[in-house]
Amino acid sequence: MKIICISILLSISLLLTIGYSGNNTKNDPQSLTTNINIPDKSVCELFTKEKMSSITGITFNEEMSTLHEVDKDMGKYVSQCGYYSDGGDMGVLVRRFGNTSFPKEKEKIIGAGKTGDAELDAMLEEALATCKTISGLGDVAYFYNLVGIYNLVVIFDDHYQVHISSSGKGLGFDDKTLEISKKVAIEAMKLFKQ
Repeated sequence: MKIICISILLSISLLLTIGYSGNNTKNDPQSLTTNINIPDKSVCELFTKEKMSSITGITFNEEMSTLHEVDKDMGKYVSQCGYYSDGGDMGVLVRRFGNTSFPKEKEKIIGAGKTGDAELDAMLEEALATCKTISGLGDVAYFYNLVGIYNLVVIFDDHYQVHISSSGKGLGFDDKTLEISKKVAIEAMKLFKQ
């Protein structure tokens, strides 16, 4: 199950990155400042499984860093960590692409175009159709249901993107999962927006 979750996390992350590259990105040279707080540490180091457990109320047995790249000179940070428990799994992905701004419409995040894979395209269309807009979290935030087995909260805050994924028992496309994901996102944004 852990391998399936890791595969899904990496697939969705890659898909989201590909989706963003096809959009018209806008560079804002004035928005990149020299006071950007970009840590060297990975999300797993910043959010240990113990910290995630205290935020979510879920006892995680294991954490695994699946992606980590930093380029402070360019203002870039991409890091992802998976957290695994007997009752459900969560993932945290934090990105900052320098002074690049991306379109923040839900259609441009998931379902922006066809991938050529009918099954994946159907999943993305369903995710877009069931997407909920979240108020009061970052500049804009969305809650996606990915075929009933995987949930994704995507938050844009300034030049940061925070993705909180969840799957497994007790982590459905519901208010409880959304509240847990929001708690994690708020703590992540605190670390990066100092």
